[in-house]
Amino acid sequence: AIYRAWDQKAHVLLTAGTEKQPAYEVNGSSFFCTALFQAIGEPMAADTNDDDIVTDEELGEFLTTQVPQIARQYNRSLNPMHYRDAQVQNMGQFLFIPRDHPLLNAGQ
Repeated sequence: AIYRAWDQKAHVLLTAGTEKQPAYEVNGSSFFCTALFQAIGEPMAADTNDDDIVTDEELGEFLTTQVPQIARQYNRSLNPMHYRDAQVQNMGQFLFIPRDHPLLNAGQ
C-alpha cells in the first residue's frame, strides 16, 4: 500500500554544509551523520507528525536545525542544504520507514 502511495520519482539533494564549509568529524563520526542517525534512528527524532515515517522534507528540516547546533558545540559553523526541485510536479519523496511499520506489512 505504501508503495502505491509514494510511487513518484524523487529528486532530493542533502549536503553536510555549503560548498565552502568542510564536513567536520569528532571521534570518527561527522556532525552530519550524527544528526542523520538521530533523525532516522530509534526513536525517529525527525518524525514531526508522529506517523512513524520520516520523509525527506522532515529529514531536511531536522538536519538543517540539528547539524548547526552540533557544530556550535565544537566552535564550528556548518549549514546543511536541502534541495528539492520545485519545478517538477508530482514529485515523490524519499521515505525512511521502519521494517515493522504496519503499512509495509498491510498486504501480507
